[in-house]
Amino acid sequence: MNESTGFNQGNDLLALLRLLPDGDQAWVSDRLDGNQNGRVFGGQLLAHAVSAAVAGTTGRHLSSLRLGFLQGALGNLPIRWQATTLQEGSRFTTRHLRATQGSRIIADAQVTLQVPGQGFEHADPMPAGLPPPQAVPTIPELEARIVDSTGERYDLQFRPFLDVRLIEASRFLLQPAGEATLRYWVKTRDPLPDDPAVQAAALAYISDFWFNYAAVASHIGLKGARERIYVASLNHSLWSYAPCRADEWLLFDAVSPCAADGRGLVWGRVYNQAGRLVACASQEMLCTVRTDV
Repeated sequence: MNESTGFNQGNDLLALLRLLPDGDQAWVSDRLDGNQNGRVFGGQLLAHAVSAAVAGTTGRHLSSLRLGFLQGALGNLPIRWQATTLQEGSRFTTRHLRATQGSRIIADAQVTLQVPGQGFEHADPMPAGLPPPQAVPTIPELEARIVDSTGERYDLQFRPFLDVRLIEASRFLLQPAGEATLRYWVKTRDPLPDDPAVQAAALAYISDFWFNYAAVASHIGLKGARERIYVASLNHSLWSYAPCRADEWLLFDAVSPCAADGRGLVWGRVYNQAGRLVACASQEMLCTVRTDV
C-alpha cells in the first residue's frame, strides 16, 4: 500500500470491485485503485456504480450506464455511494448513484437495468482480418520493444490482473498514429465468478482502460504521451446488448471523431471473440498539453 496516497491495487480485481453496505441503499469502497494522475481510476468508479445499482435486484441485467466525473477522487478517503431508485417498471429499473468523499461530490451516475427482451436485431460486424489475441504482443513484449529501439524502459500502464493486447501497436508505439483509432483485445487474467453482476462490473472497469488513448493517438506516440499530455475523464457511457464475460477475450474497436477545445471524444464497439457485438461505449475527456514539464 502507498501510504502517501492510500492506494492499494495489488493483484486482486475482485477486491477493487467490492462494495460494503453502509446504510439504506448506500455502499462504501474500502480499497481504491490509483491512476497515473494520483487520483482514483475512473474504471473503478464505473464498476462501483454498476455494483451499487445491481445490488438487491434479481432477474435484471445491465442495460446502460452514464457517469459524470465531477472531481478527482482521493486515494486516502473511502468513497460512499448513495443510490436512489428513479424508476421501477415491468421492463426497466433506473437508479441514480452519487459518489462522495465527505462533502466532495466525486461522481454522478445513472444506471438502467432491464429484464431480458426480444425485438428487432442487427449489429455491425466485427472488423475483418484482425489477428486473434494469441497472435498479438503482450504489454511486457511491447515494453521490451521500446528498450530494444530506444534503450529506455517505459511502463505502459500495466495492471497485473488484466491481459491487454494492442493491435498494430507499432503504428503508434514510438510515433503518432496515422489516424485516431485504437483496437485491442483485453480480458482478466484469472477467472471471475459466474455472477452476471460481477461480470458487468468488471466490464465497466475494463471499458475505461486504454479506451481514451484513441483521442491522442494521431498526435503523439504511446511512449512519452504520459509525460507530455494531461488526460482526465469527464464523462463515460456504456451500453450492454448481450451477455459477455470480462474473463474472456473482448475486442475494443475505438475511434475518436473529434478532439477540440481542450477535450477529446472517443466512441467504440465491444465484441466477444466469436464476433458478436456485446456492448458500446463512449467517453469524453480533458485532453491538454502539459505545462509542468
